[in-house]
Amino acid sequence: MNEELTFKQKIIQFLYSIGLPPQRLLQGLICLLIIGVIAAVVFFSNFEGLGGGSRRADDVASTDDVIDGASSDTDDLDKQINELTFFDPSNFGYVVLYGEVQKQMDSIAEFRQRDDISAEQLKKLDGIQLRNLQAVAVRSIQADISSETEMKAFVDFAETLASSDDEKQRDSAGFSLVRTAAIAFTLEPNKSNATAAIETMKSQKMTLVNQYKRSDMVLGTFLKFKKQNPTNKFVDQCIQTLGQTVDTSTEPKSLELAETIREFGLFSNIQMSSIENRIRYNDPTGFEDLDKALLVVEANPKVKIETWQLLIRAYEACLSIGQLDNFSTAQKIVGDLVAKLPDSDPRKAQLSESLDRQKERVEILGKQFDLSGDSFDDRKITQSTKGFSVLCFADRSKDSAAMIQDLVKRVSNGIPFRPILAFKDDFTEQDREQINQIPRKLFAANRSTSLKYLRAFPCDNFPYLLLIDGNGVVASANPSLLQAANRIASLQKKK
Repeated sequence: MNEELTFKQKIIQFLYSIGLPPQRLLQGLICLLIIGVIAAVVFFSNFEGLGGGSRRADDVASTDDVIDGASSDTDDLDKQINELTFFDPSNFGYVVLYGEVQKQMDSIAEFRQRDDISAEQLKKLDGIQLRNLQAVAVRSIQADISSETEMKAFVDFAETLASSDDEKQRDSAGFSLVRTAAIAFTLEPNKSNATAAIETMKSQKMTLVNQYKRSDMVLGTFLKFKKQNPTNKFVDQCIQTLGQTVDTSTEPKSLELAETIREFGLFSNIQMSSIENRIRYNDPTGFEDLDKALLVVEANPKVKIETWQLLIRAYEACLSIGQLDNFSTAQKIVGDLVAKLPDSDPRKAQLSESLDRQKERVEILGKQFDLSGDSFDDRKITQSTKGFSVLCFADRSKDSAAMIQDLVKRVSNGIPFRPILAFKDDFTEQDREQINQIPRKLFAANRSTSLKYLRAFPCDNFPYLLLIDGNGVVASANPSLLQAANRIASLQKKK
């Protein structure tokens, strides 16, 4: 390509030729601007001729001295260093963060030059500097700014501390390297960053092995990314490496985490977290992954009971789209697998009970459901109504709270059904306050009525919806609110 360079391209080319990338130029100008603004504010706040010379101005100046690390004979050194620890990097965007960190780095450099500074105070400064370098490195990636220099500065300093004679300092710096590598991968999920994360976990293995909370934190970082990017192959490699690391632990909770990671590996090619929703909306991949997951459980029956229950809940989504054949097939497969478990296995009784309760829920489809009862605010909930009712079983989970909020919004916009809430748990005073804020068009069943509903319909998963027609007959089980509205429109159209 021999096209003539534009003026902008020539400028950028020139900047690189003199070793000054545009990003660095921008950062420098921004820092100068920030410093200029701060200098102007300090100058005018202390300028008596313009009305700024007051006791308040003296107070501000003395406070700035502490924050900036300007020492005086009467100031306590520990207090000045502690002022630096109050700085929370998460409160700032990249530009402001970069400026604030540079100010702190200058203060740290001044502290290090003091003759009266102790070894412990120097270690505290090391920790602050490590935190600041890490924050800038991560935020530069988030801001989509060239981050090689920032990341190198952090890694170089952290590796220096990781080889320190002080055990606590080595441990802290080593884990900082691991966590930052994990975050960097999730922000730029390429092979290079995955390799860096894997190698860092291996080299800093001792910061994870018997540290359950740390390992769980790193796993959470990877799993959150995996949920949003289920097809990324590199994240599976990172998770497997973490599992191999934690598997050498002597701590029970860490070994349990290693078992969880091994189980994750069994289902790594299956999008487990979204099976239920994909089945609910008749996505063929949902049924394909359900078949694959059942095969994995058949080959590995020792998987945790939570995995079994997740599958039971997933195929129950077939009810929302009337796929009773698929539901019956999946339930029979799971039932047969549960029957093969030894009687001594405590999961067998629990899973058998879950399957029995599920059968009770299915049997109520097309049958009468007694809705009569009383609301929390002493209103009558009648059995029959001119239109449809949606009975929402809810607990105190975030998912239930989101469902209730969605119902409240739809009530204000107008909905083609009568909404009724049935709560799993007793009401607390906080619950009562929140329920009092629910619009009157939405009926919140009182305790005795809620228990009546729960006895008639043994609900295990919350939130859970039942669509009931004007005659009190269950028209659909386990739909989403959108599916319930569409089902109502479909049934009304047939009349």
